[in-house]
Amino acid sequence: MDEGDMVKTDGQHIYISDGLAVHIVRAGADGLQNVSTISPEGGWYIGALYLEGGTLIVVRSHQTSHVMDAMQAPPAEESTILSSYDVSDPTRPVLTHEVGASGWYAGSRMAGGTVYAVVQKNVWMDGRVTPPVLTRDGRAEAVKATEVMHDPSVREASSFISLLAFNIASGESTCLTAAAPASSVMHMSPTSLYLTMADVPRSGAKGAATAIYRFDVDGLNATLAARGSVDGYLISQFCMDERGGHLRVASTSGWSSPYTAVTVLDRELKEVGKLDNIAPGESLYSCRFMGDRLYLVTAIRVDPLFVVDLSDPTSPSLRGQLKVPGISTYLQMTSHGLLGIGAENGTLKVSLFDVTGDSPLEIDTYRFDGAAYSEGQWDHHAVLWDERYGLLSLPVQRWSGDGWYRPSSSLAVLSVAGGIELAGEIVHEGASVQRALYIGDVLYSISTTMVKASSLPDLSEEGSLTYRTAPPGWYEAAR
Repeated sequence: MDEGDMVKTDGQHIYISDGLAVHIVRAGADGLQNVSTISPEGGWYIGALYLEGGTLIVVRSHQTSHVMDAMQAPPAEESTILSSYDVSDPTRPVLTHEVGASGWYAGSRMAGGTVYAVVQKNVWMDGRVTPPVLTRDGRAEAVKATEVMHDPSVREASSFISLLAFNIASGESTCLTAAAPASSVMHMSPTSLYLTMADVPRSGAKGAATAIYRFDVDGLNATLAARGSVDGYLISQFCMDERGGHLRVASTSGWSSPYTAVTVLDRELKEVGKLDNIAPGESLYSCRFMGDRLYLVTAIRVDPLFVVDLSDPTSPSLRGQLKVPGISTYLQMTSHGLLGIGAENGTLKVSLFDVTGDSPLEIDTYRFDGAAYSEGQWDHHAVLWDERYGLLSLPVQRWSGDGWYRPSSSLAVLSVAGGIELAGEIVHEGASVQRALYIGDVLYSISTTMVKASSLPDLSEEGSLTYRTAPPGWYEAAR
């Protein structure tokens, strides 16, 4: 299973999206080389890349404005396209298939050679109900009203939700469309895809509620299999996890009187167990399911790390907790312990926790100097963990200067073993580091303009390449 991202590699080439184009860079012993560029016409925004064998999938969206009465702001209607390119010869990418639907791109996954993309469209457009239009290799056809699914329990269906299934090898596709509230969180297991939407609070609930829909997926076949509901709302895809025929869900009630709940649902999404009212008065910031354990981080001014035992699905139980300064917004399990990536006193902080027992212990922390943050605090794609060498790589942005704040960006590489130490930083001058990946024993850091290759584990530089000209922006203005 794979998630779309702005960077992909086949072990020989690196495919980088800058939002409007895809740059193909050759990696390896011969040095970094620009190979080719894919530039879709019409100002399409590239939201994700997938790579399967010699095929590159580019997920992109385009916005079209409609002229209306002068007293009204013109609405914008989006279309989402999945474009398939044959990159068996990366110097000459060839467009082979395109499928899409009208609406904005909400998320996607790839499993078993099929990409599943969720596209959302407003029900009302230009004062009337307009079903989505599906496209396939230049042919367009509106979804028939008789083919649109609808849940009778939904009070207000504000969106058309289209689930596109696209077979990478054949270019064939199918689409399932439903009238429903806007989808918020997507999660996928090998056989099921889950979507969440706002729901009417259940009887006895303390606030918001979230509906969860489970789809059985098998290649191009996707069928709605079950519907359930939990109290509160989910902050990310890491709030859901499927194990042993159960879906485990961590949810939070909101900001006014926050608390966290853990609910266990069966295959029909019926509740079989629940642990309620965790950390009343505190907001949920991150969570991570690992086997029969769930690690939760909530906070007001300190960072409580909770350990929840899920070995008995009918009776989840709280095993232990630890309070430390700061907030961890992303959790990463390693063989050395649980890493928490977050902030403390306005700067980036990485913590290492011992979670071998019921009572977690903080082994060590690393705080960056000055005002620093990382995209990895909110986007897990920016976090790279290398288990071989015990190295954590994070893009880090800093602000410093004497009166004039000057930004700087680097890939910070932390050594994690019995503690946390800074192994080194790979600086990209005049550009913002966004991602990192490794091919063999070479670490590649990717910024808005450059790729740098560094040897592992000593981080000595092997080469660098400018893959595109720096666009005008805040880096140049700040100099």
